[in-house]
Amino acid sequence: MNLPLVSIIMPVYNASLFLEEAVMSVVNQTYNNWELLIIDDGSTDNSFELLSKFKDSRIRITQTRKSGVSAARNIGLQKMQGDFLCFLDADDVLPPNSIKARLKQFKSDPQIEFVDGWVEVFDVNMENVKKIYKPSFKGQPFHELIALNENCYFGLTWMICINKEKKYQFTEGMSHAEDLLFLITIAKSGLYDFVDEPVLQYRTGGMSAMSNLKGLERGYIKLFKAVENVEMVEKKSLVLLWRKIMMVMSKSWLKEYRFVAAISFMLRFFKIKYLLE
Repeated sequence: MNLPLVSIIMPVYNASLFLEEAVMSVVNQTYNNWELLIIDDGSTDNSFELLSKFKDSRIRITQTRKSGVSAARNIGLQKMQGDFLCFLDADDVLPPNSIKARLKQFKSDPQIEFVDGWVEVFDVNMENVKKIYKPSFKGQPFHELIALNENCYFGLTWMICINKEKKYQFTEGMSHAEDLLFLITIAKSGLYDFVDEPVLQYRTGGMSAMSNLKGLERGYIKLFKAVENVEMVEKKSLVLLWRKIMMVMSKSWLKEYRFVAAISFMLRFFKIKYLLE
């Protein structure tokens, strides 16, 4: 009996501090039929030297010039050979049963195309759990994503059953919200489900994407413009999406005492809302 192949895509940029732990979390999976596609996106530290020490034939390493995380993931998508797909950042960890548990869930319903699970949010040293994200939604996830609902979205935590009729590609040039846009583009069909156990250990600390507020604002605006062109999206859904973006950005600017920026974004929201209605 041939076991399905699971492709795991890992973009790497100057991740030597945590890289070995991330790779070993894949090597130590209870499910063994996987390929790990590592894209070294122009690292200037010793990340590539560390990766070169791994002799497992299931690990495939590609070196590129630095072109951003979306471009790196796209290289992985072009090279993958799996029946299923998931992503892993170079500073995060897959619990040992992450792959096996989710593959089992796919068997419960042939319409299931995406399987998620709990995310344990750790401190930078992976010693203390700060919180646990638990999805709560089951069904068709497209409109939940459009509404920025957290009941089925933490980040790129889904395992995806490859559909030959779909195009899997990230929008390059986006450094924020690119993962959400990617999921939106593939979620117009297929059901979402989850397992009641951890599938990812997420490391916090350091420079997160959320801390770069101007970049985050640009990312959300690009996300909104892209969603505007999606055929299935109604105007009321666009208004709701823009309202959610306005709330996130305004609160973020206010938290940094950037009152002018917060007010400016609120005014932009009312202008867009007026144009949509």
